[in-house]
Amino acid sequence: MIKKEGRELSALENEVVKAIHTNHLLSENIEPEIQAELTTGQRLAHQIATFGGSWTFIILFFSFF
Repeated sequence: MIKKEGRELSALENEVVKAIHTNHLLSENIEPEIQAELTTGQRLAHQIATFGGSWTFIILFFSFF
């Protein structure tokens, strides 16, 4: 389909085509970098949100009621 367009491919498009042919990923996991930059308050908020959205919390909440 790309060849049918009849135009030259940009460097990025060439990189994508090469990755498709070699079955390699072009992206990387940036989660560790993001985690390293979180403040204490942000980490605490994340833990509270994780627990608040868990099945354990839902079961405990309905049991309490």
